[in-house]
Amino acid sequence: MSKLYAPGEVARQLGISPTTLRRWTKAFSAHLSPLAREPKKQGLHYPYYDENDLRFLRQIQQWRRNGYSYADLQQTLSGKTQPSLLALNEPPEAEAIGELAPSTPAPPAVAMLQEALQSVHNGQQLLLNGQQHSRQILGVVVQDNFNLKAENGKIRKRLLELERELHRDQRQQQQRQEMLEARLIALESLVQVLQQQLRTLLEKKRGSWLRR
Repeated sequence: MSKLYAPGEVARQLGISPTTLRRWTKAFSAHLSPLAREPKKQGLHYPYYDENDLRFLRQIQQWRRNGYSYADLQQTLSGKTQPSLLALNEPPEAEAIGELAPSTPAPPAVAMLQEALQSVHNGQQLLLNGQQHSRQILGVVVQDNFNLKAENGKIRKRLLELERELHRDQRQQQQRQEMLEARLIALESLVQVLQQQLRTLLEKKRGSWLRR
């Protein structure tokens, strides 16, 4: 299977704009591969070009630079005329900025327009790069916020568990303290009873000794 090229790669290799590539694809679709001519029927969202398509489009570019019109090329490709016999009845058409042949100097006004458009393009590219960078930073911040929320949730859950454990320990400690206090009171009462019994016993013995 031959290598396939996306529209952006084809436009870059030919040095033309994506608009010009779409125009050529539409005008000469009958001579292109099905992937380039009817991408949707092939289950694709965008056209793709193979090596034969690329060579064909290079030939179209050369003929356009030589001054051949679309009508001339249509007749040539249909077999009615030969490219070498075509009359140069149309000046070269600037399909896109920077597409004129290198040997053809651009007029000053065109050069200024090209420079201005290039500056706009560079500015737009910088803006897009800045927006992409901002989106990446925003994505990191959002992810960090999600992570922090998750960590905060875990911390809150652990604090609640510790608080419940503390309350349980406090209740158990209070119950033990109440139990100890009850035992202490019982022991004090027992001691008092024993002391009273001891005093009674001693008094009885003392009275017995005195009667003797």
